Amino acid sequence: MEECKEYVYSEKYFDIIAEYTSVELPLGVEYYCPQSVSDRYSVAYVDLETAPEITVRDYSYSAIPNLYGLMDINAIDATNVERLSKFPGLELKGENVIVGFVDTGIDIFEKVFINQGNQTRILSIWDQQNQNGKPPLGFDFGTELNRSEINQIIKSGDQYQGDLNGHGTAMAAIACGNEVGEEGFSGVANQSDIVVVKLKEAKNNLKEYYLVEESVEAYGENDIMLGISYLLSVAKRERKPIVIVLGLGTSMGDHNGGAPLPQYLNDISNRIGVCVVVCAGNEGAYRLHYEGVVTGNEATDVELRVGVDEPGFTLEIWGETPDILSVGFVSPLGEVVERIPARVGVSERVTFLLEQTEIFVEYKLVESASGEELIFLKIKNPTEGIWTVRVFGNNVLGGRFNAWLQLKQFMTGDNFFLQSVPDITITEPGNAQNVITVAAYNDENNAILLESGRGYTVDEIVKPELAAPGVNIRVPGVGVFSEGYISANGTSIAAAIVAGICALYLEWGIVRENDIYIRTAYIKSYLIRGAIRITNINYPNRQSGFGYVDAFNSFTILVTS
Repeated sequence: MEECKEYVYSEKYFDIIAEYTSVELPLGVEYYCPQSVSDRYSVAYVDLETAPEITVRDYSYSAIPNLYGLMDINAIDATNVERLSKFPGLELKGENVIVGFVDTGIDIFEKVFINQGNQTRILSIWDQQNQNGKPPLGFDFGTELNRSEINQIIKSGDQYQGDLNGHGTAMAAIACGNEVGEEGFSGVANQSDIVVVKLKEAKNNLKEYYLVEESVEAYGENDIMLGISYLLSVAKRERKPIVIVLGLGTSMGDHNGGAPLPQYLNDISNRIGVCVVVCAGNEGAYRLHYEGVVTGNEATDVELRVGVDEPGFTLEIWGETPDILSVGFVSPLGEVVERIPARVGVSERVTFLLEQTEIFVEYKLVESASGEELIFLKIKNPTEGIWTVRVFGNNVLGGRFNAWLQLKQFMTGDNFFLQSVPDITITEPGNAQNVITVAAYNDENNAILLESGRGYTVDEIVKPELAAPGVNIRVPGVGVFSEGYISANGTSIAAAIVAGICALYLEWGIVRENDIYIRTAYIKSYLIRGAIRITNINYPNRQSGFGYVDAFNSFTILVTS
């Protein structure tokens, strides 16, 4: 176990996501201490000293974990959930339902998580960063705290750094925090059990791969998947239904839900007694998506503005089968790099005479998860100004392609496409078909939050399905936030509200045995049917899906239909 801990935390080892059916690693590469996620996925570690360089060429694109960031952040009244929790004969509050969070942790001392008897409502915590205690059963790293251990820390007043950021605490408070009368605050499912995974930050070698500064808060896709596996193991042990909510996202990937994390969420969303809720992300207003068409041998110029003092960033271009795309470049100073032919296994380093910029070009003609072409670009030390990525086509049938820059918070400069498209900006795993994907709106004027990610998926599947309040939401302020209560914005807050509502539905269905087969698809359907739709707006749409969540109206339709 100690050896495995070294692999998990050491920068000498690189994390890999492997599928049991097809471990796509270069021949001869040894991988160590596989951590099982499911019957389909595992996480393993490769020695950087003996393994080939980590590239899309030598490894499957999906084997290299994506880098996820936080979708940062009384509106609960707008969802009509209070009527559902106080309606005579119902009084649903999430009792005997688990709400699980994979995030920055939780402030165990915050009174919204402590009952009147000074007992915690937190069932357990897996702190992936803490190496001093015993890991959960079936995992080789981190420390697990059970309810009695958490109570002991609260009673003794010992220091415990449960959440230095505040994001995880805010989400948990909104979804299932206690009612605090003097603050006018209440979570949605305020009698549910709480299970928390405090994510360890991504290794610096993964950040370096994506050209993200070491100081930037970011999390590895592999650790998120392991965290979800832990939540499910607790729900199985406790024999309770569970809501899993994620307030993280990445702008990389095919935007069809083909990556390992969204695929894993698709699988578990089908389980009875499981509801998965994710946020739509906050990338809708930052001009990080380009959509274009290439015809024949004519190049399509994708103009990209790069800001001052940008050390580097990544960019992905996704084509559609049977088209074969390739790229060339024009720098701000006018240097031209001619078309680099797209061939299997091509990985090229491009340099410039007049500039310090390096561009690493990798072609994956058939990306394993989606079957589409991927062009993965790493741009180091780019000169400030307008860069042009020239996209060429070969064997073109449709010619459509999409390009996405990495998350805005992962880039230092003010980088954006000059001719951007705000659609198809939902962050992964929000494009996973089976989950409930939630956008954010301002309940005071019904306006969608400007930054809220917009659908649909590349294949035109409706995402997000719903919108919930996510503007000026009161949450406990901890970690990087101030003491007391503060206002927070973002789709992660909206997702937390919907997660609390899902806990009430699971209580009604599983705990009270009104629908013992209830799962994500059922709850999604109920919420869509009862959503509020504004006159003169067409539904579904790319901003709010099928409308604004109304928990009570959805439940009324459910029990009277």
